[in-house]
Amino acid sequence: EKQNDPGLESIDGEATFTKDLQAKEACDEDSEEMKPVVYSCGPEVQNISHSIWQHNLPIDVHLLYCKELNVITVRIQNGNTGKYYKPLYVDRIHIPVSGAVNTRKYVERNDDWQDAMMNSIDWQVYSDFFVPRIRFVEIDDVRTPKIVKLCGDEFTEFVMDKPSNMAAPDDQGDEN
Repeated sequence: EKQNDPGLESIDGEATFTKDLQAKEACDEDSEEMKPVVYSCGPEVQNISHSIWQHNLPIDVHLLYCKELNVITVRIQNGNTGKYYKPLYVDRIHIPVSGAVNTRKYVERNDDWQDAMMNSIDWQVYSDFFVPRIRFVEIDDVRTPKIVKLCGDEFTEFVMDKPSNMAAPDDQGDEN
């Protein structure tokens, strides 16, 4: 189920369009057929345990980062059953956090600037942003996670559909 406001489709559509365009541009050059490159969700960069008091539910929040697409996958695991809920995908550039990049770490000379940048990110800042905003809603009798605004938040909806050129995380043991 798409959990976006209809008025925000242009924001979501733009993000999805950009990711899809990157897929078309990153085709396998050795192949006669132009097959788009499919990226993984990336490595886990942060893991935090939390309790959703409204449901008396312990959860583990796993953040995975795909540096090629600049997308954070938020995987939420039921602490009681060990099963995962449907993942949420967020374009990192749309997350309103400050102080997430530690420039002292980034100053080190590295041939792969993306790796250097990824290592310079303070992922705790991102988990501190996401975790308090996680809520569960019942959709067709299925508990589904979503990210909500807190009092004082000024951002628009930033959860997007999974980019077509990104593989879904391992779906074994899903909650729904």
